[in-house]
Amino acid sequence: MLDLFHQLGAAGGNPVSLAGDSHNPWAFELPASNCTTPAAVEFCTASVTPPGLERGLGYVPGVDLADVMVRGMYVSNPQQKYAQIKNRGLVALTANATGVHADFLFVDSIDQEGQFQAFCDAAFDVVAGQPGRLLNATCTPAAQLFYTLGSPDDPLVGYALAQPAAPGLAIATVCNATAAPGGGQEQKQGIVQRVGSAIGGLLG
Repeated sequence: MLDLFHQLGAAGGNPVSLAGDSHNPWAFELPASNCTTPAAVEFCTASVTPPGLERGLGYVPGVDLADVMVRGMYVSNPQQKYAQIKNRGLVALTANATGVHADFLFVDSIDQEGQFQAFCDAAFDVVAGQPGRLLNATCTPAAQLFYTLGSPDDPLVGYALAQPAAPGLAIATVCNATAAPGGGQEQKQGIVQRVGSAIGGLLG
């Protein structure tokens, strides 16, 4: 995969890998297989509520074990440019023809609904023509990242599809309309079967 990223970068592309399974955020400059040439960048997002690596940390009075772990991650991974394992949040990506901008956003607590402070901890730019390079950047103001649906700031207000969307099917209607082998109505797997058939068609 890294060699593919390297080929894409050499051809003028700016490969960006997105991840999230660890529940902790980081930003990496990914090298090609020769371990020297930058090939791509990777942004990993934090989880919104589930804990990540910090779950396994013990307690040592007077020692910030999360900070110790992050320092160890930097030492072990020189290509790592950012990591944070204390807070829950997300990474907001803004992509256009000039590059990609990433804002690492968090809240200081998830214990009580509405009782938190939101903050941006770091931001990076990936500039067109510089594959595999993360540049420190300024956090985007929250007002430019978030908006109220239907408000004048909503970018989809006034947007119309060229073709009307196909009408959806209520799950209950699909399930109830599936005939059972012995007659009557089978209500267990109607929607699952239809979704499975659709996926099978997509996968060939």
